[in-house]
Amino acid sequence: DDCFRVLEDGLQGDEQLQALAAGSVVRLFEIDDHKACELLVEHHLAVPVGVVVEALQGCDNRWKHDYLKQLSAKSEVASQSYHMQMVELFAEYEPSALLRFLRS
Repeated sequence: DDCFRVLEDGLQGDEQLQALAAGSVVRLFEIDDHKACELLVEHHLAVPVGVVVEALQGCDNRWKHDYLKQLSAKSEVASQSYHMQMVELFAEYEPSALLRFLRS
């Protein structure tokens, strides 16, 4: 959990830390998927969305679903390119919320 605190404190302005986080997306999710999701959504400008989504390819799709769902709640613009993936992920993991998502 110390790793999340270090990243949280330094991600905004430290390019080396940003590169480290970008290269460690899967490992962060393996350590604690909820904290990783919160951290990467909060710092989606420091660790680009495309980097996170690409890193999560081939992993548990629920991680990608949770990440994109939280990202969409924080910034519709940041998640806009992933709308079709989100539809598929909602259909798989939260079918009851799919209609609400499509209406938003």
